Amino acid sequence: MKKKLKIYQQIVDEKVIAVIRTNTYEDAKASIEAAVEGGIFIIEITFTTPEALRLIRETAEQFGDQVAVGAGTVLTPQQAALAISAGASFLVSPHVDPDIIKAGNVEQVMVIPGAVSIKDIVEALTYDCSVIKLFPANLSGLDAIKTLKGPLPQVEFIPTGGVNLENIEDWMAAGAIAVGIGGDLTKEAIHTRDFSKVTSYAEKVVNKIKSR
Repeated sequence: MKKKLKIYQQIVDEKVIAVIRTNTYEDAKASIEAAVEGGIFIIEITFTTPEALRLIRETAEQFGDQVAVGAGTVLTPQQAALAISAGASFLVSPHVDPDIIKAGNVEQVMVIPGAVSIKDIVEALTYDCSVIKLFPANLSGLDAIKTLKGPLPQVEFIPTGGVNLENIEDWMAAGAIAVGIGGDLTKEAIHTRDFSKVTSYAEKVVNKIKSR
């Protein structure tokens, strides 16, 4: 199975991506391990996190095929290339950049660009990207997926930003193929220095997804 198709299928099957965006390497490392312990096996490490490339490399080496590790907040094709070299199996960007998409396509690495407008989504489609990060989801609203899929039924959405334990089922019911959960997964654990809270939150998210 091609790498891009394998990751796509894993996202569809697992339905949740842990978005790791922290102020320190140590918090990110602890959050990743706790999220995996809680049953989230798709991890997006953003480039805004200190030592992001090291974290991508270490996560890929530590968990192997058990975990799909990707790079988030990819802003340039140079970052895309570095992330792929570090072991990223997917790339997430907050915008549509043809050069980032091309960098992923060359290496058979899935690229998930961010978009909220028809214009941007159509541009992504021209580069064979039909899975879109809907960001910020909390500003777009639950009706956004249905509205956007009206003229573009082939597009699939992963809402990120404002997705939490309370609304995850609503987003899935609205037509999302998966969701990205970031701050709500990690903020309490980082504040209290108790990363078992990440594990507990992850378990609750996974249970909600599986109970649908």
